[in-house]
Amino acid sequence: WQLDLYHEHLPIQQDFEKIKTIVTNLLTNALKYSPDGGRIKLSMEAKGQELLIRVEDEGPGIAPAEAAQIFDWYFRAQQQAEESAPGFGVGLALSKELALLIGGDIQLDSQKGKGSIFSLSFPFENISTNKLAVVEEILPEGQVEDPENKPSDPLHKKPHLLLVEDHLELAQHLQDILSNDFEVVHSPDAIKGMAVALEQIPDIIITDLMLPKKNGLDFCKELKNHLLTDHIPVLILTAKTDLKTRYQGLHQLADAYLTKPFKSEELLLMLQNLLKNRRRLRLRFQMQQEEEPQKGDPFLDLILETLEKNYSDNDFNVDAFAQKLKISRGQLSKKSKALLGASPSKILRHYRLEAASKLLKKGQKSVSEVAYSCGFSSPEYFSTVYKEHLKVNPKRTAKS
Repeated sequence: WQLDLYHEHLPIQQDFEKIKTIVTNLLTNALKYSPDGGRIKLSMEAKGQELLIRVEDEGPGIAPAEAAQIFDWYFRAQQQAEESAPGFGVGLALSKELALLIGGDIQLDSQKGKGSIFSLSFPFENISTNKLAVVEEILPEGQVEDPENKPSDPLHKKPHLLLVEDHLELAQHLQDILSNDFEVVHSPDAIKGMAVALEQIPDIIITDLMLPKKNGLDFCKELKNHLLTDHIPVLILTAKTDLKTRYQGLHQLADAYLTKPFKSEELLLMLQNLLKNRRRLRLRFQMQQEEEPQKGDPFLDLILETLEKNYSDNDFNVDAFAQKLKISRGQLSKKSKALLGASPSKILRHYRLEAASKLLKKGQKSVSEVAYSCGFSSPEYFSTVYKEHLKVNPKRTAKS
């Protein structure tokens, strides 16, 4: 190892986490392909408002024809690919993208058999000592500052996305791409991913095709065969472009395929389209008299069967609802909102009110008798929610 670093104190403003990742990747790459006893040099110099970091090695070098592709996702130079050093062709591609994000770039200078020099350059802003003072903004008494200057709106939460990817660098890169539009949860393999999917019921799932323990196709099959997760759109990432692999994915009910390498814009657009299609297919559960849930979905059929058997019981609440289905209250809530667009309590109340309306129209029971027989604790509360739901007094329904 040889170091030639900038020795003067240089306080600058930049994204040091990204710089650390880039330099680590470049050093790891140099170490991976350097021969025993080879030299690796890390140097740094400042030129005006730009910092230049070089990593030099005495490895096999890269042919000019391959040098143009070395920063592509999943590309490995022929000689490197033939060697025993492990790798997926991700580190350099990730480093290149991170360099561009901080306003910089990475260049390669290499000759076959004579090693390689990777040069990272990026702009920076000097920070003088007087800029380090903290400026406090005084807010009116009782006012709390919102860090994003946005009101909290539970109706406009980001969609929940589960990312199943075992390559940590690629997973981090995908999270950087997705975090502005999604709440991302990462799992390193399909077994842990399935546990997360069952517990959290995400809005959408991205899985790599090649995973340890269980591949992406088997993971997709398991998701689509489980009542709690069969509705979730699944996007499979794969470096395989052959039709056989795609047909296998379609047989396992994958919603979409995206071939590596891919553009960030392409990934985001595909995810948004999957969510839009899911919303179009979602059963529209409106709180109106003429609309009732439609059968056809196995989980929905199970919900309707459970409601039919238990709605008249005043002790049948959301907790009891979940227990009857043998799932947690949180799972019931997330699944019902994803499938029907309504919470379990609204679904239960809607079912009871529709049943009450049918009984009132028959004219065989009083309003109080109908209220109790449909699981309401008091006729007064029943009348209130009935008018809110159906826009008519229950007594008028009984007379009609």
